[in-house]
Amino acid sequence: MLEFGSDYVEASGDVGIMMVGNPHPSTSASVTEVKEGVFELSNSRYQVEVTDGVITSLYDKLGKREVIAKGGKANQFVIFDDKPLYWQAWDVEVYHLESRKELKATKSAVAERGPHLVSVVTKAKISERSWLKSTISLRATTDDELSSVEIDCEIEWQESMKFLKVEFPVDVMNTEASYEVQYGIVKRPTHYKTSWDMAKFELFCHKWANLFEAGYGISILNDCKYGFATCGNLMRLSLLRAPKAPDAHADMGELYFYH
Repeated sequence: MLEFGSDYVEASGDVGIMMVGNPHPSTSASVTEVKEGVFELSNSRYQVEVTDGVITSLYDKLGKREVIAKGGKANQFVIFDDKPLYWQAWDVEVYHLESRKELKATKSAVAERGPHLVSVVTKAKISERSWLKSTISLRATTDDELSSVEIDCEIEWQESMKFLKVEFPVDVMNTEASYEVQYGIVKRPTHYKTSWDMAKFELFCHKWANLFEAGYGISILNDCKYGFATCGNLMRLSLLRAPKAPDAHADMGELYFYH
């Protein structure tokens, strides 16, 4: 009999019992509702505070530093008016950022209680016809294993000329951010000092975006969305648009994302 996660292997015949011992013992993950609407998720690497569906604190125990910018709200879903001058399905204009509106949580609850996985699920209303459900998870880790905060999102999207994004204000600063693209990495400015810089406010990105400074960095990974923007210390992943030309039904329906 071989039991995964235990410290022994028991065998029959002449082999007997052999102690193998795990050189990298696992630690459990936990979740606690510290007060109404505020949850604390923890494993050996991170301590995460989730308030009304957004991450208000993400403390890196190994790095001994706070990841989220002071007063910031990570995993904050925001929606914009999306009315480009030409070519609805292709163009994005920088002035759409002036119409930013935060989506507010309607309900949060613990979905998984561990010890191997903990998660908090939050529902938010986009409009009378659209909604989203976001799940923030943290897994138990071993001492030598990399850890991350996982976020799944389920969306019912029935909008017209709107742009949905999710924001991550981080406590890291650089004049450039890096983005993984086909066959390599590109860097783009995190400021709008010139018209050339402003023209690069939104760009394509495949699997990850990274903002780093000397000795520390933050990466946001995703499995299916290809638009990204970083301004100052605010990293913003583009999720959904709702153009009505040439296809009036583009991107409509129930969708799932992971980041």
